[in-house]
Amino acid sequence: MRLPKPAWEARRSGLPWEQSFYFGSYRSAADASGDYILLDGFNGASRNPYHTFAILQLRLGGATILDGYHTQVLTSADGMVEPTVAMDAALIHADLVGSTAVAVGETPGAAYCSWRRTLAQRVGQYALVVDDLAFRTDSRNMTAKTTWQVPGGRWDPEEQVLRLPSANVELHSCDIQDVQPGRVVTMNFSRAVNQGDHRIAFYLLGHVQDDSPNPLACTRVGANAAALALPEPAMAVAGQYGKTKGEMAVLAKDHLFGLGLTSAGVENVIAQSDVPVVLDWDFASGVANLAVSKTTTLDLRLAASDKLCVDGQPTATPRANKLCTLVLKEGRHMITG
Repeated sequence: MRLPKPAWEARRSGLPWEQSFYFGSYRSAADASGDYILLDGFNGASRNPYHTFAILQLRLGGATILDGYHTQVLTSADGMVEPTVAMDAALIHADLVGSTAVAVGETPGAAYCSWRRTLAQRVGQYALVVDDLAFRTDSRNMTAKTTWQVPGGRWDPEEQVLRLPSANVELHSCDIQDVQPGRVVTMNFSRAVNQGDHRIAFYLLGHVQDDSPNPLACTRVGANAAALALPEPAMAVAGQYGKTKGEMAVLAKDHLFGLGLTSAGVENVIAQSDVPVVLDWDFASGVANLAVSKTTTLDLRLAASDKLCVDGQPTATPRANKLCTLVLKEGRHMITG
């Protein structure tokens, strides 16, 4: 729900009106059996706990994992916060493409940094949270407290995992951190930073699959990349890592999701675009859904292209180095075959 213009003018938040919002939500089903996301971008200075871009509730496959105002990031530098406290968050992007719901929020007025959080939730399967802290000051002791309100959650210090036994759900961080358990679980990060530095962190939430020999996992492999087990092997990237480039991307054994994606691949590029796109590609079904902001040339690595269809229409495409080339107009498209 967007802020009405008079409310936005009264707030004087410095955020664009188009990005200012009270709440944002997504649900995959009319009842409690599906997925649900509820985001809060407005601190009304009422009796609620302090918050900016809080994930008020997150439900995955009918299981409520996050519930409350305390799922967010709080920062300080050398034990201090700034005199002006952030009260508003901008909703930069929100969409559902294929099987993935995605939301990007930013709190530019967070203490001594701009905090951007991307939430990508593959319906019924997993949710990935990516936090990007862009520091705007030098500090010998920059602290970020990432908090999670998981009713019934239990922190396992040996395995470094937050478990919700009642729903058979786990939350994994890409880093080993000092963690304070409790009603609200706090993951503490602290280090010296310089102005302009970034700290990107990945957090995986998902169901434990009893019939899978592989546990869920999220492990940092670079400043902007993490190896995942969903439990299928996957890689998460924010920016550019190897042959994958985008605002955020998940390249898994059975699917690819990319936000602002221009290329994806490990040994070989499997998808590339001359314009950033939002792409959700299910390898098993062969269905790719895209949101394109302007006319785009898209290359996909396909085993065969004789049955290729774009928006239900058979399409003949040139092939070079096993890449099929498509020219797509602005809008939404479904590629099959």
